[in-house]
Amino acid sequence: MAITYGTFNPIDTAGVSNFTALQAILKEYYGPQQVKNLVYKRNKWLAMVHKEEDWSGLVVPVPVIYGNPQGASATFATAQTNVTGSSMVRFIMNWNQDYALATITNLVNLASRNDAGAFLKAVQNEMNGALKTAENRLAGGLFRSSTGVIGSGTNSSGVITLADAMSVTQFEVGQILTAYTDNPPTTLVDASLGYVVAVNRSLSTVSVSQTKGGGVATPTNWGTGTLYLVVQGDINLKINGLADWLPTTAPGSSDSFNGVNRSKDSTRLAGIRWDGSSQTIEEALIDAAALTAREDGNPELALTNHFTFAATEKALGSKVNYVNYEHSDIPGIGFQGIRLHGADAEINLFADRNCPSQRVYLIDPDSWTLGSMKACPHILTELDGLTELRDPSNDATQIRIGSYAILACNAPGHNAVVTTQV
Repeated sequence: MAITYGTFNPIDTAGVSNFTALQAILKEYYGPQQVKNLVYKRNKWLAMVHKEEDWSGLVVPVPVIYGNPQGASATFATAQTNVTGSSMVRFIMNWNQDYALATITNLVNLASRNDAGAFLKAVQNEMNGALKTAENRLAGGLFRSSTGVIGSGTNSSGVITLADAMSVTQFEVGQILTAYTDNPPTTLVDASLGYVVAVNRSLSTVSVSQTKGGGVATPTNWGTGTLYLVVQGDINLKINGLADWLPTTAPGSSDSFNGVNRSKDSTRLAGIRWDGSSQTIEEALIDAAALTAREDGNPELALTNHFTFAATEKALGSKVNYVNYEHSDIPGIGFQGIRLHGADAEINLFADRNCPSQRVYLIDPDSWTLGSMKACPHILTELDGLTELRDPSNDATQIRIGSYAILACNAPGHNAVVTTQV
């Protein structure tokens, strides 16, 4: 994909501007293929899901047929009298807009103006970091809900112990958090913010401060009860992920998911739910796959977290059978998984760092699409063709990375969410 850059005349001392060099570096090192290579390397679901990068429209309707015409009878007159049309709904999906920004100071531009290698390293460091942030937010969102909750836990003097140890992957030093008392989040604990100053990934704790750069302390009125944590600005604006499409509880009579009450057929419109907490993981997956096959699904892909994956691997022992996935478009992107026998097809189980604990998603890949406007994510150049811009508030240039995406499923009933004992 060719990128055309606009004309830009920076107001700098003659001979010291590196705007032209920066444009060339970004174009050469961060084309679409390189961005995908960086983003897909560690996120299995994001890498595997079918993608279409030319979607458009203010909203996107996703039609689902959940019932065939039922004008049928052994008596023709009765069939004619009782004739009906197909039962169908349309999920009206809104775009998830998500951004990650990288800033490079003019001091770095000047200090490295005679050393292209050093300058490239500076650009790479900031760009790779921003892409990593964009990657984590998108890949994590594909498993979670649009509410924006990335984890919950109890607070003690500013140290939050996460209820789900796996959710620690969603937290980073420098994040600014808001806290709610409920989930889905409706009641804000307080207008005060929590500034993440430390993350203990062994203990699955997140330490927050009352102010940016401050010491570990409890933000005003956060208290010691369970807190549901959302990155500032994300509340109810994240992508509809697997937790939304395949809820662990059947939708009730008041359900409204993108304009659809899924209680009309809670399996075909909201997927299969299987409680395997009293079974071995292998048994739970086989039973859930049998139910999915009964509903005409073909769940050849299974996604879980690394602990559940490891427990499955150990339980299988000498019976374990490995399988390799190779990305069809990007050489070097591949993952190793475990192959299990399902009801109608083999199931390929992979570990994804973003999947919650005690959870396996059985996926029929043919029913899912990650639709987006351009690549997801990509370097934003749409408005003026510039890869980087002057930061009006700082002596720096800014690179903007974003995505406009929708995760769509045209047959939720061909998929299952499994609760496991580990």
